[in-house]
Amino acid sequence: MRREITLIFYNHPSTTNATLYFRTVPIVPDASGRVAEVYVGFSDRVAKGAPIFRLDSSTQEAAAESARRKIAETDAELIVAGPIS
Repeated sequence: MRREITLIFYNHPSTTNATLYFRTVPIVPDASGRVAEVYVGFSDRVAKGAPIFRLDSSTQEAAAESARRKIAETDAELIVAGPIS
């Protein structure tokens, strides 16, 4: 039984002068949260300052509403307590 081994050597030219065609930029929001809406597609161009996505703000809205109710409750307690003599 005869076995043959074939070796192929590829000559890949190298260069130190290359151009970067695509650039990946990480996008990190100031706050963490769940993405509610995406305004751009995978390969769409984005203008400077244009929104890319919107985070779900329901948790922050609920906290703000809770704070508003607490303020209203405190104001009502002050009215019931009457003027300070």
